[in-house]
Amino acid sequence: MRKARLAAIFLPALVLTLLGAAPAAAQSVHLVPFGGQSFSLPYYVTGAPGDPSRVFVVEGGGTIRLVKNGVTQGTPFLDISGDVCSSADGCGSESGLFSIALSPDYASSGLFYAYYTRDASPGAHVLRIEEFRRSAANPDVADPATRRIVLEIDHLNAANHNGGQLQFGPDKFLYAATGDGGGGQSGNAQNPGSQLGKLLRIDPRGPTQVYSTGLRNPYRFSFDRSTGDLTIGDVGEGAWEELDYAPEGGGSGANFGWNCFEGFAVFSGCAVANHSPPVLVYPNPPSGAAAVIGGFVIRDSALPTLAGRYIYGDEAGALGSQLRTAVLQPGGAVGDAALPGVSATAVDSFGQDACGHIYVATFGGAVFRLEPTSGGFPCKTAPVLTVETKPARRAAFKGAVAIKALCDEDCDLSARASIVLKGGGKASSATRRGKGRVLRALPVSARLQLGRKARLRLDLSKKRTKRLREALARGRRAVAKIEVSATGGGGGTATVKHRVKQRR
Repeated sequence: MRKARLAAIFLPALVLTLLGAAPAAAQSVHLVPFGGQSFSLPYYVTGAPGDPSRVFVVEGGGTIRLVKNGVTQGTPFLDISGDVCSSADGCGSESGLFSIALSPDYASSGLFYAYYTRDASPGAHVLRIEEFRRSAANPDVADPATRRIVLEIDHLNAANHNGGQLQFGPDKFLYAATGDGGGGQSGNAQNPGSQLGKLLRIDPRGPTQVYSTGLRNPYRFSFDRSTGDLTIGDVGEGAWEELDYAPEGGGSGANFGWNCFEGFAVFSGCAVANHSPPVLVYPNPPSGAAAVIGGFVIRDSALPTLAGRYIYGDEAGALGSQLRTAVLQPGGAVGDAALPGVSATAVDSFGQDACGHIYVATFGGAVFRLEPTSGGFPCKTAPVLTVETKPARRAAFKGAVAIKALCDEDCDLSARASIVLKGGGKASSATRRGKGRVLRALPVSARLQLGRKARLRLDLSKKRTKRLREALARGRRAVAKIEVSATGGGGGTATVKHRVKQRR
């Protein structure tokens, strides 16, 4: 199990309880077996950005299985079992190949990252993150020869409390969660000189920085694919399990409290600067263990009544076989309740693919997908992008094109425009030779938050603005051609094109 056990539990007065109503008019859902086979210690499930046909199942022993169009391929996508020190190798039940993260530009770059334990000495190991590239000859396998070490962290005092999650954040940097080192090393979480007990922000080709501190064993964390908000499932010592939350960007410099606090309860009594308390906790049972397994905020277009709800579970059975959902927000959680009609035992991890579909991996080897019990099962890989333009008067074509854009999720916008000169008037010699008829604006990009409308202005250079004004003065007409693209959390891109005619 991923935590220590206590024989007796004493409940503090302050607790966000598990009591709560189920989502109003909740959609009927169930878990459907995925991949057509049993996997070997399926530790994680993820999808290829923007590609609904490919899902990857990470096996703890060191293999990655590709499930293509629902069928598990016979050849592993990658096998590094000879380098991974897992439970079968005597490195402890919490070791192995934990997770992978595919680069946001995976479709073009083929880059992905793997997080695993490497043997160092009996009873100890090293946490390693490596970069790999998809094979240039076959997109269904990786090229082991491309491997490159990105980061190694000594974990030499115990085999447990490794963390293990990799995720790309909304800022396109790679994030990795590390445990505090186990074996009485809980002080690492508050030690600024240690990379243990932290959430790390990694530039794969540059530096690594400590993003958040005060974590015990953050085995799973995730970013909301629509908003960029951060949620961490941090396994407790023996009394409390906790979910930590920060709105997009709010995790930078945050201290989530361990080992000064366990949940809301004082643990070692040390002082914590900038303490970010959990938004939801639940107690360990009086007999037995608990280990929270953090999941994802559900953004699956096939599950509309669960949209915006965070799904989580417990590996050790402290919640029974329940999978629970809640709406997480600054200061707390609302509507926390069991997911009606859905149960799973020995839950080891949740996953999410390019469509936003949710997966559940179990220690027994089964992987499931959360699906509606009836109706369609649509896939939405790209944001819904709305672009507003309107015909512009001649006076508006003075060197810039203005547009408004709106996404149905947080998205990265890029826009470009060109002004095409048409019609009569006395043409210059350059225009007669076919030159100067298209004036290209400077491209712009922006990060657009869910529910906010972006106002973008695409400017011509001074030289092109002068040419435009001269052309308009000679009686020519102008048509602006605009192309706006939006990339969402699933890696898919939506593109909208508009033509804006000059109105006299």
